[in-house]
Amino acid sequence: MNSYGKTRNHRQAGGVLITALVFSAVISLFVAGVAALSVGHNSRGAVETDYATAIQLADAGVNFELRWLSKDTGVNLAHQQYPGAGQNGPYTGTAAGIKGNGTFTVSVMNTDGSGPWAPPNEVMIRSTGRINGISRTIEITGQKRGIFDDYAIYAIAEGVVAGSNSTIIGNVGTNGGFYFSGGAATTNIQGELTHNGFPVQNPLVVPPPANSGWQPGPNVWWNPDPIPWPTISEIAAQLFPGGLAYLAANNDNDKVREFSETDPNFTIANSVVNPIHNIGFFSGNDFRTFTEDLNVEDNAPTGTRYQDGDEGLYRKRVIIFPPGDYYFSSTNLTNQEPIGILIDNASGMVRIWLDGGTRQVDSFDAAVMFTSKDKNKFRLYYNNCGTLSILGKSTFNGSIYAYNDGCDRANRPAVEMGGSSTLNGALISPYIDIHGNSMINFPNNGGGSSLDDYALWYGFKNTWREISPSGGAVFPDGSTR
Repeated sequence: MNSYGKTRNHRQAGGVLITALVFSAVISLFVAGVAALSVGHNSRGAVETDYATAIQLADAGVNFELRWLSKDTGVNLAHQQYPGAGQNGPYTGTAAGIKGNGTFTVSVMNTDGSGPWAPPNEVMIRSTGRINGISRTIEITGQKRGIFDDYAIYAIAEGVVAGSNSTIIGNVGTNGGFYFSGGAATTNIQGELTHNGFPVQNPLVVPPPANSGWQPGPNVWWNPDPIPWPTISEIAAQLFPGGLAYLAANNDNDKVREFSETDPNFTIANSVVNPIHNIGFFSGNDFRTFTEDLNVEDNAPTGTRYQDGDEGLYRKRVIIFPPGDYYFSSTNLTNQEPIGILIDNASGMVRIWLDGGTRQVDSFDAAVMFTSKDKNKFRLYYNNCGTLSILGKSTFNGSIYAYNDGCDRANRPAVEMGGSSTLNGALISPYIDIHGNSMINFPNNGGGSSLDDYALWYGFKNTWREISPSGGAVFPDGSTR
């Protein structure tokens, strides 16, 4: 009996041991499997993280190049995929906040894949992000944004709008203060007002003092970075091989025309050339003897002198500006003079450059008419250290730019609009004064630039896509997006 009991107890103990060993083996296999799965999962996660980081680096490269191009319109700074003599090649850098040894390499080319690229053409930017042996490449198409694209008014230093009926249709920007007299941002501006760099501190946290040029409102915004604007000298240097000096000697002043005395209908097609040889044509009294058709000076309002259906240049000696670049030192035109200016911009771009004058005020208050209402076919560049005055119900179809950083503080370029004048275009100047029921009409709906306008910056247009190193498809379905 005792011997049998001992044998049974030993058998039970052996069974428990075997069960424990089997259970331990199963647990070990399970733990090993979980560990292997965890290691594989972590490895897969690390690889996927590197894939995501590589594309982020590639995007960072695109953003870097867009900002880089915006510093100099691209021609001198662009990192060319196919560089010409003296040009930069592709650029390799990294992005802040990226852990590890990640880099991007970025370059530009023409949208057809050729090179070297040159502004103002659209640009293709190719950027490759690399990290831990993983590489991904993207391409985007970029386009320039011109100086007349985004703002109806930009007061680089200070803007003033006086009266409740002075109206700005479009967005307004400034690097300084913007003041209202008899109105407010919400009533005078049909758009948004953005203070770029002014005030220095966040106005929502530290409100600026009263009368500082800051007025809060639902359409008023603040951006800590001021916008840098090119001078007119820089713009001219982009457009002409010798800048303003070249333009002074090589302009289209000799193409100015007048109506023919023998044409009873006074049509532009039958007009005759009457060149302006004096670059100070608008100064002094030269314009009073410009036209020769004095026998029709008093043409009755019912006559056939140029008119657009609402107004006409009746009783005026008409000066016709065909497409071209016209260079004058200053202007002294007023509505009291029997002079009418006809801008034939329906035939192409007309640009008037005022440079080198010493007048305290340059008046452009004459009757000015346009053969086209296209806001992208007329530009007036004011480079004098004075005030450009536009008064007396004048109407301009186009944009006005005034910026000369070589003037002293007391005589920096300014533009004054009053007397119910209208500008169907953009106005950019250090100082701007809008009053007397005048209006700036430039809704910010795009299309504000001509192809040869100076590029303020370059931005993304469309066609983001990922490409393989060989240029083929990236994804199994044969797509690249």
